[in-house]
Amino acid sequence: MQYRLYLDTSVFGALFDTEDLRRVQVTRRVLQRVGRTPFASFVGAPLFEEVARAPAQIRAGLEAAIGGLGPTLIEDPLRQYEDPLRQE
Repeated sequence: MQYRLYLDTSVFGALFDTEDLRRVQVTRRVLQRVGRTPFASFVGAPLFEEVARAPAQIRAGLEAAIGGLGPTLIEDPLRQYEDPLRQE
């Protein structure tokens, strides 16, 4: 069984937290585990907009972390999983 996991900017941003090193360590372990286990990771377009606005000194690290995970881009995470048979 493959689990679906939506990751937003705060998850990747936690890798660069200068005030809470424990948060950095935990986030790094979580992302490593997500990359090795049956998770399908997803990100939304806002993530890339926010990364583009990130300070230059961490932008490359953010891009590497996201690219290393290889998530699927979805435009609207809720619409992606709507039931097509659902009647409103």
